Amino acid sequence: MTNEKFKMILEEVNIQFKDFYVICSFVEALKNEDFKNIMKI
Repeated sequence: MTNEKFKMILEEVNIQFKDFYVICSFVEALKNEDFKNIMKI
């Protein structure tokens, strides 16, 4: 496996992880009442 290909895979995983983190944060906010505060932003 070339270095370039490895970097591309890492970036893909990184993007997916960020999306996952955002969704998890969003769900946590929904559970709490912080959701209203987020919507003000």
